[in-house]
Amino acid sequence: MHIKLGKIIKLANVKRAGKNDLPILSMTMRDGLVDQAEKFKKRIASADTSQYKIVARNQLVVGFPIDEGVLAFQRLYDSAIVSPAYNIWDLQGGVPINLQYLERFLRSPHAVAFYKSKLRNTTARRRSLPNDIFLSLPVPTPPLPQQDRIVRILNEADNLRELRAEADQRTSAYIPSLFHEMFGDLATNPKGWPAKSLGEVLEISRERIEPTEHPQTSFNYIGLEQIERHTGNLVQYESTPGAEIKSTKNVFHRDEVLYGKLRPYLNKVHLADKEGICSTDIFVLRPHRCQLHSYYVASFLRSSFVLSFVSNAMAGANLPRIGQGALLGIRTPIPPLTLQEKFAARVSEIRELEAAQSSSRQRLDDLFQSILYRAFNGEL
Repeated sequence: MHIKLGKIIKLANVKRAGKNDLPILSMTMRDGLVDQAEKFKKRIASADTSQYKIVARNQLVVGFPIDEGVLAFQRLYDSAIVSPAYNIWDLQGGVPINLQYLERFLRSPHAVAFYKSKLRNTTARRRSLPNDIFLSLPVPTPPLPQQDRIVRILNEADNLRELRAEADQRTSAYIPSLFHEMFGDLATNPKGWPAKSLGEVLEISRERIEPTEHPQTSFNYIGLEQIERHTGNLVQYESTPGAEIKSTKNVFHRDEVLYGKLRPYLNKVHLADKEGICSTDIFVLRPHRCQLHSYYVASFLRSSFVLSFVSNAMAGANLPRIGQGALLGIRTPIPPLTLQEKFAARVSEIRELEAAQSSSRQRLDDLFQSILYRAFNGEL
């Protein structure tokens, strides 16, 4: 049995934050609504939140672009505030519905396929779905006990993925711990090694390519989003034909370090393990190998010492970024190369473990997607 979404939810009467001091929530693709202060370790909303929307517990918040599944029920606080760009919906009442079931469905491949087919405007960040079309989405509504059962199955499958993710995080956290153990506190340089600015010991590559001039060539492409959502040292490269890449890109080679210019407080760092191309919003760093090992550089750039520095050096209020001069001006201790090489050998072993864990994670993700498909196709 299917019921139109418009029989289940309706637009809420929006109240603005005004002078209310309420938690600020951000929308994420993976975790839905999250507390901004916990997610980003700092406030990133505008200073004036008076026009932000108040969202009560169990109201549905829909972000954009909707075809990326950015929506969630607010279950964190009795009241919080969200961006004025988001839509807020109330349950109609009358239709027995499990909120987790409905949220799972609205973020499912079934629903996302519906959104994609109905979107207005082809510009990436302006894609929109009119409310009347959103409300026309057919929602499978089995009896409430069956909805509860489906939620339990999906939650159990998700728990397996979370356990895998926790193990991945522990593996990833070992590298910063090892770095600190071997090289000490970078701010105080207790071992007394000579220190130099990054501009003295590495260079920013200016090697670029126009992929459209090679339409039949498939490139290993990395964008900021791939680096941001990676686990540990692993990044999912996208094999993309040159004809589909519309602008100039930076070229990188194996063992070069990629560093995201935008929102540097998110620590977008990747040590390349193959050749490819990347967004021009990413610096490609080539260490002088007679002084610095690329494994050392990558871990140095991920350190709390660098994070503190770039947080103070960011420019641009709307889209914070780190400039080339500021990045190259960061000073780093220069440990003996033999010690850097020992560090690199141990990190290489960890990366092999991460690769094996990634394969396990992919199998769990495939299983979850299979269960998700069957859940909303009446096969569970």
